[in-house]
Amino acid sequence: MYRKIDFHAHYLSPGFKKFLKKYFDDYGDGVKTPAYTIDTTLETMDKNNVAYSIISLSSPHVSNTNDAGLTSELATEANDYGAEQRKAYPDKIGFAATLPLPYVAESIAEIDRARSNHATAFTLPTNANGTYLGDPGLDPIMAKLNERKTIVMLHPNEPKPIAKDVNREIPTPIMEFFFDTTRAVTNMVLHSVFTRYPNIKFIIPHAGALLPVISDRIALAQKLNPALTDDQVNMAEVHGNTIF
Repeated sequence: MYRKIDFHAHYLSPGFKKFLKKYFDDYGDGVKTPAYTIDTTLETMDKNNVAYSIISLSSPHVSNTNDAGLTSELATEANDYGAEQRKAYPDKIGFAATLPLPYVAESIAEIDRARSNHATAFTLPTNANGTYLGDPGLDPIMAKLNERKTIVMLHPNEPKPIAKDVNREIPTPIMEFFFDTTRAVTNMVLHSVFTRYPNIKFIIPHAGALLPVISDRIALAQKLNPALTDDQVNMAEVHGNTIF
């Protein structure tokens, strides 16, 4: 049998558990916070013949504190926990560091700090409290990630804003996460993120979500908005370093 590398394995640091308890009453995205230790990951790997896992935080993103300092502290705590697991199990565990988006200076500082702690990759939310990937305000962060030639794993988040009275019975991760991944990646293409930062290897979750379905339709946008360039609507060829 093939031995596998898992790029989408989640962990819960003690600080992140407290964050979920305080801000979401232990029901982040409508999902009860599970019990977790690193043994949870190791046991799952063993059962599924996974040789190596890159662990990362799931949603909700730490930016839900609405405070730059608290968001940065949470990211640092979570990344330190991930680094400890990588150090304890170097042949089995890597970690993708969380950044305190949308805060630029704090995120740039955390990139350097996490790399010094041997972060395998970085995980970015599709939106950080309403600031979507592709937003020009995040360009300094992308430039830093590009300079460091990083792997960036996107993770969907609850859309901001979200229509609370539509499909309220369906938990957010089931459907809305696909929409938010699609929205974020389209915004990144529109703002040439993939072409301007070619040294970043992007990993898009869930096989690109709805992008394979709507890529041809996005190209039709030029007929309604002739100001759009071919590159801004070319979803079929996002970039050679992008993995769906």
